[in-house]
Amino acid sequence: MGMNAKENWEWLKKFLKEVWIEANPKNGNVIWPDKKQIGATTIAVVIAIILVSIYVGILDYIFAFIVKKVI
Repeated sequence: MGMNAKENWEWLKKFLKEVWIEANPKNGNVIWPDKKQIGATTIAVVIAIILVSIYVGILDYIFAFIVKKVI
């Protein structure tokens, strides 16, 4: 049905070795972003979070105002 502990351990070691080979910057297939790209995407994410927070805050204020008027 399932693998025993030794097979699990061997599978995990093989998997992690393959991940290391793929992610290794010297000979792997992963293309790592440079500092400029990381900075730009970080700024974009922070701006998106701020805009969504403002939008949700405005909606919260409007709905709270409506509930207070109804009650």
